Amino acid sequence: MVAHVKAAVGPPFEYRCVRPNIEPMRKRSQPNRSFGLAGCEGSSRRNAALILVASLCLGWSCIESADGISEMPSDGEELPILREVVRVHSHETRAMRLVIRDSAALAKVPLEQIPIDFDHEMMLVITLGRVPSDQYRVKIDRVVREGGELRVESSVVQPPEGAPLVPSSPYCIAVVPKCELNVAGFSSNPPARQRTWTQSEPGFGR
Repeated sequence: MVAHVKAAVGPPFEYRCVRPNIEPMRKRSQPNRSFGLAGCEGSSRRNAALILVASLCLGWSCIESADGISEMPSDGEELPILREVVRVHSHETRAMRLVIRDSAALAKVPLEQIPIDFDHEMMLVITLGRVPSDQYRVKIDRVVREGGELRVESSVVQPPEGAPLVPSSPYCIAVVPKCELNVAGFSSNPPARQRTWTQSEPGFGR
C-alpha cells in the first residue's frame, strides 16, 4: 500500500510518495493459516460425523439426549444383541428384570464386569433368583420394538429329571444399542435387597 501525502518542505504543491511502515499492519491483517486449517479439519470432522449418523439412522429414527445419540428402531425392528453373558451364580436371591442405562444403576447390580459404553449402549439383566439346581439357565433371545416400547423375549432352560439339588441363582446380561423407549416388564431402578453367598461354588465358565 502506498500513501500519497503532502510534503512538509519544498515548493508549493509539491508532493512526494512516502511508503509507510506497513509490516505491523500486514502481520495484523494476515490470516491465521494454522487456525484456518484447524477450522477446515474441524468442519471436515463434523461433516464426517453427520454423514456417519445419517448412515446409521437409515431405517432408524434417532434422538439426541444429554448423553449422546440414541437409536430409535422402527416398529417391529429388532435391536441387535451386541454382547451377552449367561451365568449360573449371581448371588441374587430374588428374580429381577432390569434395564441399566448408566453407571450409577450398574453399581447397584454388581454381577459382572462387562465393557459397555453408556453413551451408546444399555444393559438388560434377568436373574431367576434362588433355584434348586445349577443346571438352570436363562437367556435373552430377542429384543424388538412393538409400538411405543421394547419387548424382550427370553428363555429358561430347565434341569433334566433327576438332576442333583445344587442351589444356584442363574442370570443373563445382554448389551444392546441404547434406546430411550420403555422396556416392557423391566425396571430401571434396581430394588433394595439382600444378596447371599450361601450357595454352591461356581464352576469353570459358569
